[in-house]
Amino acid sequence: MKLKFFICLFVVSFFFYSAVMASVVSIDKVEKESIENKSQQQVTDYLKLKMMRNIEDEATGYVCSILSISKDQKIFADVINIVSSLIQIKTQEKEVFSEDNEGFIEIKMSADVETDNVNFYIGKIKQNKNSRYKKEFEELRKEKLNLETRLRSVSKNEYEKNLFFYTKNQFLKYKQKEEEYNKIANQSRNNETDKQQQQSVEKTKVQQPIINEQKNIESLHLENDNIERAKLENKMRISNLENEAKFKMSTWSSANENSSSKAILEATNVKKDMADLLKKCSNLLVINKENLTKTFDEEISALKSINFSQNTPVKDQWETTDDFNKRLQEYEKTKEAFVVSSQKELQELTNKKEITIFQDEIENLQAIVSILHPFADRLKYFQSGINYDNKSNNDNKSNYNKSKKSIDKNKKDKNKVEVVSLGEVNADKHYFIINVSFLSENFPLKFDFSDIGMERAKLIYENKNQFELEPLFSIVEDADSKELKICLSSFNIKHDELYTSKNIEIEGVVVPFEEILEFQNYENKLKSVMEKKENVSLLNKVLDKKIREFTENINLQKFKSIINGLKKVKNIPDLEKMEKIDAYEKFINDLKILDGIIISVSASGYHTLGLKKDGTVIATGDNQYGQCNVKEWKNITKVSAGVLHSIGLQKDGTAVAIGDDSTRKCSVVGWDTLVSVSAGEHSSAGVTKDGTVMLTGGLSTQQALITNLRNVLDFSLAGKNHIVSLRKDGKVEGIGDNSFGQINVKNWTDIKSISVGDNHTVGLKEDGTVVAVGRNKESQCNVSGWQDIIEIAAGHGFTIGLKKDGTVVCTEQFGKFDFSNWTDIVSIAAGWDYVIGIKNDGTVISEGNNKYGQRDVLEWSIYLPSME
Repeated sequence: MKLKFFICLFVVSFFFYSAVMASVVSIDKVEKESIENKSQQQVTDYLKLKMMRNIEDEATGYVCSILSISKDQKIFADVINIVSSLIQIKTQEKEVFSEDNEGFIEIKMSADVETDNVNFYIGKIKQNKNSRYKKEFEELRKEKLNLETRLRSVSKNEYEKNLFFYTKNQFLKYKQKEEEYNKIANQSRNNETDKQQQQSVEKTKVQQPIINEQKNIESLHLENDNIERAKLENKMRISNLENEAKFKMSTWSSANENSSSKAILEATNVKKDMADLLKKCSNLLVINKENLTKTFDEEISALKSINFSQNTPVKDQWETTDDFNKRLQEYEKTKEAFVVSSQKELQELTNKKEITIFQDEIENLQAIVSILHPFADRLKYFQSGINYDNKSNNDNKSNYNKSKKSIDKNKKDKNKVEVVSLGEVNADKHYFIINVSFLSENFPLKFDFSDIGMERAKLIYENKNQFELEPLFSIVEDADSKELKICLSSFNIKHDELYTSKNIEIEGVVVPFEEILEFQNYENKLKSVMEKKENVSLLNKVLDKKIREFTENINLQKFKSIINGLKKVKNIPDLEKMEKIDAYEKFINDLKILDGIIISVSASGYHTLGLKKDGTVIATGDNQYGQCNVKEWKNITKVSAGVLHSIGLQKDGTAVAIGDDSTRKCSVVGWDTLVSVSAGEHSSAGVTKDGTVMLTGGLSTQQALITNLRNVLDFSLAGKNHIVSLRKDGKVEGIGDNSFGQINVKNWTDIKSISVGDNHTVGLKEDGTVVAVGRNKESQCNVSGWQDIIEIAAGHGFTIGLKKDGTVVCTEQFGKFDFSNWTDIVSIAAGWDYVIGIKNDGTVISEGNNKYGQRDVLEWSIYLPSME
């Protein structure tokens, strides 16, 4: 059709130019007589108007031929009007007046008939919806013809005097009409488009459930995995239930509908629909769970039934015994691997079963709440205070109190709500009472003013006569008949400018429908599950952080038992954690005790120091000089116990010391950039970042020798009269008493740590072996056979070593220590005649002399909390 109209446009244009040429030469006799007395300008104008009429007639005929419209059809006249109007109005028209007023008027016509507009108007005619347009076009056409007639006979002077402005205004009117018709056409086309789009949307709404169901069915046919197939079946059931709910919702009326009869009817239907959906939802939860459970059980059963397919090897007569044994061993390994793999796969499937069923239940609950929510909201709307129409109000009043006598409808004052009095004011609970009267009955209303403040409430209370009250009604269920009725439920209170509006319910009147309460159970269940799920997620993050802290911190990596315990809890499925959420929360909270775990200990003659993970220090034993008063110490990274004093290295590289200061061994103020500290019997020492040694106390006479030390890594002065330094290159230097050869250490190499006893020195090498020099009366230097040692400690007359496997070896021969039960040890310390050990589960144990309570470390132990 559009192609035909474009052809039409071309032909009309051709007619236009042909007519221009013909109008110059083809003037019949009658026409010549009618214009012979006219001016040249008037003749030109006349010829132009004639040309326009010819174009209209010929264009109309052509359009009618394209559309197969004959002259005897009723629509023919309408087409003439439309084409004529389009040619005249839907084109550019403007008047041109010469400066000397010699020009009369020039009408420029371009015969481009807009195909879309022609289609639109002809479509309107065919639909018998064109009366407005036909009338407007006809009136405009008549005005145009009248103007043409007047132009033929008017003189130039008359035109200039009377018709100039009229003519100009007429063309302006045409232009305005053009814009108006364009607007009408565009708006109508937009309306048609919107209508089509709406119809398309409605059609999609109807077809979409069918399309979705077909897609689901296709997916089921294509799905080979039984578990995924079962999940798809569950989703299909949910989808069908959702479509059913949407269909029922489509029948609801406008939310602003206030007719009581319609409201009660719809509320009844919504209530029945929701009850039906609730029943189906309940069944759906059971069916979906059974469906998945059955599928998983079948898969698990099938997995259990798979047996190792290979037969036990039989020895061939030409096969040697060694070859057969090798083949038998390979068979056993393959069989064992199959069993392990099967058990792993079975465990994974069992875990997947619990997680999948749980996740499916959550998704089903979410879908059910989403499906039912609009129904619950709709019922809540009917139960909210509404001002129904008068008829329903009268019904409401009779329903509210059937025992009341008939009310005279003509006495409107009886239906008015009035404030009888203002009652109790409770400033503490922020409310006052308003006593109102309605239908000869009084109602005490509690006005809560917590949201507006005391002063404003006082103004409202003192101006009670300014209250405006409106009765509001709700749809409720009759307790006996179970039928729905409208009941007075609340009052809407207005108070001029002091309070805009406040809805106050009459206590105990509205009881939520059972369907709403049942829906809220679903909501609460889902809310509870999601809250637990979110809480478990947050607790998992805390646990992850704690695990990272232990695995990345070198001082905590040794507590493998604790790390494994944390990982074990981490591996518990979230579903199980949700079931034991209280125990899990308690477990995470109890992890705070790990901040108090002892990461290292230092022992001396009479007291013991323990350094906690949080940088605080604990002490036990002799406290005659206050050497155990370390509770206030914070941010400590290393501790060292002397005989009668204690020293600690702080995080900022400074040192603190407490205890006996008779030889100024506690004078460590001003020390900084320290990396290590050591406390001896009479002195204290520290090593700085650049390897310089700081010394104070009774060995300060050795300061000159110590000054010569360079690149020191560690320093130990626990011995009676000698001190030893470990250099960064793994070599060792000794200073002081050498009566037992205790400082003969210059030939030591590859040493990574040192320890000093009373008269002997011990060094731990990089390869895990140990060297020792000095007094050996108690065999304290018999360490040459030790292997796999990771830590050493020297006491008075003995040496102990911690092995890789967590056991302890010792040189003493007098049976003072029993290490038979010492396992899983991660750190050790030796005092004069006692030993302290830290286990990988955070417990602290000891052996030896406890005269001063220096071994009272059992309470220092940390026990990992349990989820049980």
